[in-house]
Amino acid sequence: MNMKRKLFCEISPLTYAISRRKCIIERSVKNLLSVNKLAKTKQPGKLPYVIYCHNSLIRRKLGNVESRFDGHIISLYVKNCLDTGAIVEYLPSRSNMYHSEIHGSPTNLLLSKSQRRFLARKAVIVK
Repeated sequence: MNMKRKLFCEISPLTYAISRRKCIIERSVKNLLSVNKLAKTKQPGKLPYVIYCHNSLIRRKLGNVESRFDGHIISLYVKNCLDTGAIVEYLPSRSNMYHSEIHGSPTNLLLSKSQRRFLARKAVIVK
């Protein structure tokens, strides 16, 4: 029997709380010993310059898509994608382990008009 080794924080909720507290204390000690000045309070507003901003790939506005679909999640079956000849790539990310992309072909990322029409008929709006 080949069991995967668990991290200390994965053993139980208590060990997770201990590990979390350890990291908070560790970070506080690093901040105290740091020569750089760190903020002591958090500003409620945004800073004048944005270095990084995350937009959820599921809920973002895609070009000139009808506004009635803004903020909705569309669900499709992989079988429907394969029936049109489209390629489904499973590309999990840190924020979404189920993230997948649908491409028209190995060389063309965009779906053809017939593929889009077929998949639109089979799509289910989840919200």
